[in-house]
Amino acid sequence: MNRIIACLSLAMLLVTGAVSQDEFIPDKGQTPAKEEPKKDDPEKELKEKIKKYDDFLKDTTKLDGPFTLYTKKKDGKTDVFLELDPAQLGKYWFLEATLRTGGNAMGLQAGEPANTMMNVDAYRFERRAEQIWLVVPNLSWRWDRDSPWATAARRSFPEGVIDEYKIEAEHPTTKKMVIKMTDLFYGGVFDLNERVSGTMMRPYILDRGKSGVSDVRAFPENIVVRADLFFNSPSRGGGMPEGLADLLGLGRKSHLADDRSLPLGVTYLIYPQRDNGYVPRIADPRVGYFTQDFFDHSKLMELDKTTRYINRWNLEKKDPNAGMSEPVKPIVWYIDDSVPEKYRKACAEGILRWNKAFEKVGYKNAVQVKMKPKDADWDHADMRFNVLRVIQSEDAGYAVAWFRTDPFTGEIVNAGISLDASMISFAGQEYTWLTAPARGAYSASLAKLVHKADETPIAKPGPWKKLECHLGEGKLESAAFAWSALETLIQPGTSLNKGEYLNEFLVDVVSHEAGHCMGLR
Repeated sequence: MNRIIACLSLAMLLVTGAVSQDEFIPDKGQTPAKEEPKKDDPEKELKEKIKKYDDFLKDTTKLDGPFTLYTKKKDGKTDVFLELDPAQLGKYWFLEATLRTGGNAMGLQAGEPANTMMNVDAYRFERRAEQIWLVVPNLSWRWDRDSPWATAARRSFPEGVIDEYKIEAEHPTTKKMVIKMTDLFYGGVFDLNERVSGTMMRPYILDRGKSGVSDVRAFPENIVVRADLFFNSPSRGGGMPEGLADLLGLGRKSHLADDRSLPLGVTYLIYPQRDNGYVPRIADPRVGYFTQDFFDHSKLMELDKTTRYINRWNLEKKDPNAGMSEPVKPIVWYIDDSVPEKYRKACAEGILRWNKAFEKVGYKNAVQVKMKPKDADWDHADMRFNVLRVIQSEDAGYAVAWFRTDPFTGEIVNAGISLDASMISFAGQEYTWLTAPARGAYSASLAKLVHKADETPIAKPGPWKKLECHLGEGKLESAAFAWSALETLIQPGTSLNKGEYLNEFLVDVVSHEAGHCMGLR
């Protein structure tokens, strides 16, 4: 028994000793070694941040222009990234969007502006924390910073923030920022979806799965982006009846194969605001120019507080001292390949007629016309070029001038003319279709509903009423009547060439529309 107790005591001592050996008991005067803190390596940290920035842009294609762009393709879609230099923040840049294809004869037709009808849209980028904001200035009300009314004006007429973009990457030394800009080209910033639904008189929604950027090109002065957008409508039914829409001036017959699917091509032009020496010119009410109007706070104590800049091209003489000189930058037009060859000469002549007017003020060859090259890599909606195009409808029969202006100064920066092929067709037909009793009654009723200023306002065409021009319709009726008169009154043995007659008609109409593109009402 004693032997057992002794063995147990020895075992307990051994266990206690083993446990005590797990604890560190320093010798007298000895302190435990401290682990040295890791020193920061600024150079290594900087390299890691630069690598992170470079890795983000890996597998992208770089495009150098006024903005540096990067494109990246994934799963058949193209994403567009924009690299912003800090110096570019707060600087204005312009955006134009033009329809390459359309969905109906008027309001959503190829060649029409997809965003602002006459002005170019102005934006600037501002940084807020880890976002870049897209800011739109309030140009309808303007004031000087030093004006005593400036504080009140800023509070009363705010700017707009219409989109924001996450900063995807930031360079640690250059402080350049990369943002994803793909969504800009889906038309949301200018409510393209709402316009499609309103013009087509039925609900549509953008199909983001099918839609996307199809082409991006950068040039020293601008950037061109093409997008292919697809809008879906839930069913074939619904919407306003076409006859009623026509009567109210709210739309035209759909051109779609199936109203549930509306494909729309849009071409974008982006360029920065530049000081080119252009001086705005105050409008004179005795001369019929289109104008850029804004509420001017410097005129607050005057009866008329509106300042009006005329819309005009920036023409400067190569030789300022010469009585007659060519301009530094002429107004160059291109005849699109959509214009049938036999009508191209007449269209060019209509535009070139304006050289006589410019000669009166000392400009030689101010207006020039070229044919669009067969191998051109640009489309008719590319607003780097002034283009005359032909569009198609069943019976719209109109011509329209589209010109774009700098919203700050009123300078015309580019222009386009669209000729509906039905106008050419109708002009060559006899006048009888206009003189039939039923047609006459219809025309009279329609005129009272949509043309007369003193009739029901709701029945007037809304979006363009201020800028409407009905010369095309008048020319069409005049041409049909004149042709019938010539056929009736022509002397025996005298030849009458309908082709020549149509060419003269085209010269006249194109000249008129080109005049609008010179800024004239």
